[in-house]
Amino acid sequence: MFVRIKLIVTGLLVSFILAFGSTGFALTIELTDTGGVEVGTNARSGFEEAAALWESVFVDPVTVRLDVGFQSLGSGILGSTGSEKVGAFYSDIGNALNADQTTVDDLTAVTNLQAGDFLDFLTTNEFGNSERDNDTGFGIGNENAANNRSLDVNRANAKALGLLSDDGATDGSITFSNSFSWDFDSNDGISGGAFDFVGIAAHEIGHALGFVSGVDTVDLTFGSGPFSGVNLDVFRVFSVLDLYRYSAASTALGILDLSVGGNPYFSIDKGLTNLGAFSTGRFNGDGRQASHWKDNRGLGIMDPTAGTGEFLQISGLDLRAFDVMGWDFSIGTAEIIPEPATLWLLGIGLAGLWGIYFRKRSKSPETRGNHSGIS
Repeated sequence: MFVRIKLIVTGLLVSFILAFGSTGFALTIELTDTGGVEVGTNARSGFEEAAALWESVFVDPVTVRLDVGFQSLGSGILGSTGSEKVGAFYSDIGNALNADQTTVDDLTAVTNLQAGDFLDFLTTNEFGNSERDNDTGFGIGNENAANNRSLDVNRANAKALGLLSDDGATDGSITFSNSFSWDFDSNDGISGGAFDFVGIAAHEIGHALGFVSGVDTVDLTFGSGPFSGVNLDVFRVFSVLDLYRYSAASTALGILDLSVGGNPYFSIDKGLTNLGAFSTGRFNGDGRQASHWKDNRGLGIMDPTAGTGEFLQISGLDLRAFDVMGWDFSIGTAEIIPEPATLWLLGIGLAGLWGIYFRKRSKSPETRGNHSGIS
């Protein structure tokens, strides 16, 4: 039997529990078949097993609704995925994270969040130049501060933070191609030449739960990006996970690094401690979407690639990231190192990035979707 989440009961637990134990609550992930995922099919069992992985580690009393499909997607397309979004003021996110503290990591992360109502960060403008963005202000004449005061939050993440009640709407969608060779049963390992269906489905659900970065949107707007020349100042762009994205250069300034390229990393203490490197951009970065760990480092299930015959597992680093995004644990942390990867995971988009659009931030949260695929 291969284990998806391996617990470590040693001093390497690195910080976790302030108040722990069963709460009587649990995350529920509801799956709606959009074709090919009928009850009794291998695809249905695979998606259910992947959902159960996240349900087994988070106790947030929320329901996440995902549309799932298993059907023909065209030549060379492994799958597609997308998450629905809501807008939220940074100040409201900070208050929600403060109220959601359950671990030592939460305490450290909240203590080190930027003060005030506006984010200060390094980014890349539509001309491909690095710049510091610290606009402030509300109302007419302060439109350029939209990306400083508002975040673009996955609905599922907003639910975990208590910022969105359950309205019965879909939170995301995942469709896998039925034209590839998949291994649906990992009890005897993953067959050579086949992809780990449950592991990749768990990766995609992880994106729906909030492991995304607005740096991917920045990457679209200059250089070889398909929307080169678009100014993002008037749009909400960045995610909750982006509140922990730093580099040596940004740390020296005491601000975030939300630029494309460079050497960004995950940190919960204002950049002082590098917990794990991030990928830097599909079009103008390292060739991998920024909504992932750095490739070929074995950092966790949110790595950008996977190979045939490879068994994917959720790591302690994965869980630490979800923890400080507002998800609450039902178990201890984990430490798993997967094999090197060779195929791009679905992420939050490739083909679908061509259909992404930007929305100006209004005072009441708005919802949008950004669908995706890989080819």
